[in-house]
Amino acid sequence: KFALKHGNSAAMKHFHAELGHEIPESTIRGMKDKYQLMLERQTGGGGGEGVVSVGCGPRGRPTSLGHYDNMVQQAVRKLHDKGEKIPSFVVIAVAKQVIRA
Repeated sequence: KFALKHGNSAAMKHFHAELGHEIPESTIRGMKDKYQLMLERQTGGGGGEGVVSVGCGPRGRPTSLGHYDNMVQQAVRKLHDKGEKIPSFVVIAVAKQVIRA
């Protein structure tokens, strides 16, 4: 919202002063574009009062085990809660056991 009203470089300076570290102009530009898109999608156009946060997209790889993925995650979380260290080979072994069962 700030970048839309004041421009990208002014937003960079503002957030650097407020947060204490520099935010790249490309990040500000992307957030501004996303905010504009959300404003356009709102019914009536509004003044931006309805847009509370821009949010972010999904992160990481998509799940590849389908409905087994939740069971693998639960089993790994149980091991972690018991204090076990969880390297990748443990996750692979748990996934194999879940698929075989």
